[in-house]
Amino acid sequence: QSEIQAAFDYVHSMTEGEPAVVLGDFNMEPNDEWFRALISREGMTDVLGQEAPPTWDPLHNFLSALSTSFEFPSGQHKTELDIISAVYDRIPKRVDYILMKSFPDSSSVINAQVIPPVTSEGVWFSDHSAVMAEVDG
Repeated sequence: QSEIQAAFDYVHSMTEGEPAVVLGDFNMEPNDEWFRALISREGMTDVLGQEAPPTWDPLHNFLSALSTSFEFPSGQHKTELDIISAVYDRIPKRVDYILMKSFPDSSSVINAQVIPPVTSEGVWFSDHSAVMAEVDG
């Protein structure tokens, strides 16, 4: 949470009305109260919206499914804490965001979407789906 807090603190220190974009893997789900409070405090907008599809989906992405195993790739058994994390990681969830502040209006976002991390040739390039926004101005 400290990196996320630092990013929002930086946005908070900016001149009022100055545009800001904060994006990336926050490892927070949209309904996380602490995360929602930060977004609200800074007047930021989640350009993908609350109903965006999961960006972490081990059911459809074999790279993210690797972390849901009860063993490490070496064959070594995971600790109890690692197993709890592996079980939680089996749940598809939205953890990647594009947050914007102080753009002229909501029509500034022309297109925002979640893009599966696989090429047309079937090559997987990430364990998360990509997030993309096209902004006018």
